[in-house]
Amino acid sequence: MSTTGDHTDVTDATPELSALVRRGEYVVDPHAVAAAILRRSARARESARLAQMLVAAEREDPAPLVQQ
Repeated sequence: MSTTGDHTDVTDATPELSALVRRGEYVVDPHAVAAAILRRSARARESARLAQMLVAAEREDPAPLVQQ
């Protein structure tokens, strides 16, 4: 199974998984799905927070550290 961006390609899944899906026997654990969603969301928020810090640090006219 390969992952590209936000999509997972199930054409590369194992034959056993493909058979379970075809027979309608594949069971989704809603708790595992929810945990994965929360982890992804937390990583996205942290990335956005760090990106804002980088933008703020890239000033063209930084304030002097010590004024005399």
